[in-house]
Amino acid sequence: MDLPPIVQALIGTGFTYGMTVLGAGIVFITKSISKKAMDFFYGFTAGIMIATSCFGSGVHKFPGSQYQLASSLEQELMGTLILRELKTNKKKSKGTSDAELEEELEEREVVWGAEKARSCFDRITKLMWGNEQASTTKLRRAMLLVLAITLHNFPEGLAVGVAFGSIQYADDKEKAFHNALTLAFAVGVQNIPEGLSISMPLRREGEEGSEIPLTQVGMSQGRAFFHGQLSGLVEPLGGLIGALAVSYVRPLLPLSLSFAAGAMLFVVMEELIPESQRGHKNWATLGTLLGFLVMMILENTLG
Repeated sequence: MDLPPIVQALIGTGFTYGMTVLGAGIVFITKSISKKAMDFFYGFTAGIMIATSCFGSGVHKFPGSQYQLASSLEQELMGTLILRELKTNKKKSKGTSDAELEEELEEREVVWGAEKARSCFDRITKLMWGNEQASTTKLRRAMLLVLAITLHNFPEGLAVGVAFGSIQYADDKEKAFHNALTLAFAVGVQNIPEGLSISMPLRREGEEGSEIPLTQVGMSQGRAFFHGQLSGLVEPLGGLIGALAVSYVRPLLPLSLSFAAGAMLFVVMEELIPESQRGHKNWATLGTLLGFLVMMILENTLG
């Protein structure tokens, strides 16, 4: 706790990135995970993130924050809306035809600007896999998935960085440090299925898709793991920016915390809960309740 806030933020986001690596590394152990287990784990992480967003953000703990309620609510709403615009719909892209995928990419261009999204996307895939493989539907779906998770990993890292950067301003620094740790823990646990959700489909697509031979596109265990962990690398960057922002511009603190809480709630509502409702709803619901309960126990016993 005696370390500088920026160092603490880097350590915290290093942990969350490590959890992404752990999730992606499961591809070395098994070729598949039961859907029941994945639904339960997605539900569990959703419960953890809901509890952390609602009770662990700490926005209400800072002097003057009661006078900034409206602004905090606006920032929380803005956090959800901005991520909604940046989010690529994974549910659509999992079973789309080439025409439907093209339509989806065109919709993303409305957000990112005409031709910029597609040219950047195609340039990356062609650079990594060559012209012929870059045009295949399954590979484009896989890259859309990587892009989607990377986009919402940045605000998660930002939230952790803001939490650690805010410790220096808190009246009860031990409590603030505990809040930052629980937030990093929550984000880290949530990153495990995210890393897995990238590496496992990449490995599976390479084995089962005859139009994408494993040896040609590099969908080996090592390559699938590489792309799975890659999405988490933006979190330390987000953590560094968040810690620097609140360290040098203190008035941003309550608004930054509420923005981060809104971003995490968006991830839960738009990503985790829908992903868990794919055939084993009872297990997903049980996981959500258990995840929420675990965070409440941590909040009340360690806090």
